[in-house]
Amino acid sequence: MNKSLPRIACFHGGGSSAAIYEIQYSFLTALLTHGFQFKFFEDPFDSIAGPGILPTFGRFEPYKSWFSKGESNGHDWTEQDSLEWVSTMMEERRAGLGGEWVGVMGFSEGTRIASGRLLDQQRRKELGLRLAVPSIQLRFGVLCMGEGPPMAGSKSYSAWGEQSYVVS
Repeated sequence: MNKSLPRIACFHGGGSSAAIYEIQYSFLTALLTHGFQFKFFEDPFDSIAGPGILPTFGRFEPYKSWFSKGESNGHDWTEQDSLEWVSTMMEERRAGLGGEWVGVMGFSEGTRIASGRLLDQQRRKELGLRLAVPSIQLRFGVLCMGEGPPMAGSKSYSAWGEQSYVVS
């Protein structure tokens, strides 16, 4: 693999894993292997197997989710932390590994992560704010079978470049 190729960050669905997602998308990644590197990220929270995972991937435990149990309604306070965690993971994987991050790809619950990264970047640019990770400037996203709104976090952005927290 050419380590200077541009990279796409891949976020799997809830109740799955990075290894399962990599297998599920192996045909697509094989077609694009000469143009991109695909990096599959693992969710932080343990989960039960998601829809369609069993019995095919019964030996691929543990299954993971981007949300801790009971937080999948999209209005939890941990979303901003999760966005920053994803940005940090992408930055750490970038250090010394060549190719720039150019896109994100998500499936099911992973589309919330992928679209959240794109939305956060767009909002910051529109308001003239510093990007969460200045060295990462995404150009596109591929969202498959998405569920729920983009992970937007609890931070809001003001026209003066200040960040405030939404209290409900």
